[in-house]
Amino acid sequence: MTESTGLQQLDPSGSGTHRDLQRAALRDLLLLSTETARTDSEIERQHHATREEGDKQLKRTTWEITGRFEARKGEVREKYEQRVAEIEAKYQAETAALNDAIQTARQRVELEAESIEHDVTKEVDHAVWLTESLYEVELNQAREESKQAREELRGQVESLDSAERRAAQLLGRYRRELPPAQRAPQAAAEGGAAAAASDFAQLRESVERQLSQLNGLKSPRLLVGATPYVLGTIWCIAAVFVTYIAMGGGSPRWGLLGVAAVAALAVAVALGLLLRSIANARLAELSDSLAQSLAEARAAGKGREAEIEQLERQKRARAKQEREQEVQRVRSKAEPVLARAAGVRQASLQSVNAQVEERVAAREAARGREREEIEQWQRSSLQDLQEQQDRELQAARERHERQRGKGEDHYRQGRTSLERRWAERLTQIQAPIGPGRETTGQVAQGRDDPDWSTWSPPKTFASAVRFGELRVDLKQVVDSVPANGRFQLPLPPPFAVPTALGFPQQASLLIQTDREGRAEALQTLQMVMARLLTSLPAGRVNFTIIDPVGLGQNFAGFMHLADYDEALVGRRIWTDAEQIQQRLADLTEHMETVIQKYLRNEFQTIDDYNAQAGELAEPYRFLVIADFPAGFESEAFRRLNSIAASGARCGVYTLIVRDTRLALPQGSQLDELEANSVNIVREDGRFVWKDEVFARFPLTLDPPPSEDRLTQIVHVVGKHA
Repeated sequence: MTESTGLQQLDPSGSGTHRDLQRAALRDLLLLSTETARTDSEIERQHHATREEGDKQLKRTTWEITGRFEARKGEVREKYEQRVAEIEAKYQAETAALNDAIQTARQRVELEAESIEHDVTKEVDHAVWLTESLYEVELNQAREESKQAREELRGQVESLDSAERRAAQLLGRYRRELPPAQRAPQAAAEGGAAAAASDFAQLRESVERQLSQLNGLKSPRLLVGATPYVLGTIWCIAAVFVTYIAMGGGSPRWGLLGVAAVAALAVAVALGLLLRSIANARLAELSDSLAQSLAEARAAGKGREAEIEQLERQKRARAKQEREQEVQRVRSKAEPVLARAAGVRQASLQSVNAQVEERVAAREAARGREREEIEQWQRSSLQDLQEQQDRELQAARERHERQRGKGEDHYRQGRTSLERRWAERLTQIQAPIGPGRETTGQVAQGRDDPDWSTWSPPKTFASAVRFGELRVDLKQVVDSVPANGRFQLPLPPPFAVPTALGFPQQASLLIQTDREGRAEALQTLQMVMARLLTSLPAGRVNFTIIDPVGLGQNFAGFMHLADYDEALVGRRIWTDAEQIQQRLADLTEHMETVIQKYLRNEFQTIDDYNAQAGELAEPYRFLVIADFPAGFESEAFRRLNSIAASGARCGVYTLIVRDTRLALPQGSQLDELEANSVNIVREDGRFVWKDEVFARFPLTLDPPPSEDRLTQIVHVVGKHA
């Protein structure tokens, strides 16, 4: 099985590297977690299915028993309903016969009472009709009399209007208008309608008389139209003629005649003015008297109209009172008769109702006894059936509980076996990678906080150099497995597994990042370089640094090594394409020398050679590249692939940060670099180890030392180199 293979790879006596042991352990941990989660889910599924099937079987049995007994109960209820229907049918038939008899008796009583009430009501209605007829006659007579009086009054008022128009016409001849009344009209005389009519007639006669007087005035007519002028002219002519005769005739003396004419005209004007004054005074007197008479006559007419309306209301009220008195008299006479008839009807109905209640009570009692007997039979039968049903259901439940108990025993056994296997295998797999095992296999942790006054470089080569850690959280692993329920086995708390570069075959590092992750990636290279200096014997690691974009700024702190030995950093940091091409050629030539001079066919790797070379051991060489592939042409890229493929055997490794925004040289591929390096890529804002096992766990890269601490490290290592 896969799991047993993983356990063999974890054996410390095996030939695998530290990273191989980690990878195998993590792979086996993933397999164990996945398979255990699936097994756990399957156990839960089978347990649930078994319980569900048992519940379904109990449900089917319960349904079958319940259905069978419900059918028998239905038969009992059906017989009960049939018997109840028979009882009710008999009761209804007897009730219907009794209702018919009651209805007949009540109808007879009602008919007798209604006959008496009908006769009395008929007589009352006839008397009321006669009274109403007489009332209508009197009302019609009052309306007719009022109508005639109003028509007569309307004619008299119209004659007043005519007289007023004639007066206005006469006064208009004299250029005068009818004046308003000088005083308010006198109140109508007391004495009723006859007195009001007499006053109104007298006032109308006064108006006609005054109108005749106005029409008969002569003096005002002399002052109207051309009459005064004609009379004045005749008067003047006559005066002139008389004067002429008095002078004895003969030849006229016009001066005297003119004087006579003027004197006659003056006398005529004076007489005209006197006559006008007398006429105006008479006209004013007659017009004022006529206006007053007209106003009083109109006021008397309104009083006459009010008297007519009052007389009509009095006649209506008197007729209504007489009608109501007559109706009340007729009805008062009929009420005792109707009361006696109602009493007889009430007594008869009470007698009938008493007989009805007695017979109804007897039938109700008989029906109640029959219903009680059939209900007692139904309760007894249903209770017997229910007891039988309960016994069978209890037996079915007991069988179900026994089957469930067996299923629970099998479930507990399966879970116990799974838990035991999970704990045992987890302990075995966690041995090299679990909590507290972070330095397994001589993983160099770095020397960020040593006592530099007493520290000295190690004498032996470390098998691995740490650059970060993987967080192992088995809960996330098991949660990712499709399951029927929650993983129920105990899980260890999350722990960290160190990530390291391993010697001799796994010490190259490739970090592929975008602009956002560039700074962290370069810091990771700085951290790895610092840990290489403090984890390997002094002078046994040389760096060739290429920084075409940063122009050396990214690794300036390491140039202090050149103060002690230029070979430790390749004399300088290289930046242009020609320099990069030459440095790659130098490393390729070094690899050829190592293979041909040191390894030959005797040693597999430089580590095998160094193990017996002692002081003559060859140092590791690290090619450090920032912002790759900036500054790289096709030939340089080809040489870099050659170093990546064969460099590990010769002790030559690469530490590269690739800028994913830059295109590779035409025809170039990253296959060799990725295959021979720890390949870390930036995805979704974080760094991931691109490996089917390591990629399953979150990666955290260690931070670099501070600039001051890096300077201390470089000087201490340089002094011991």
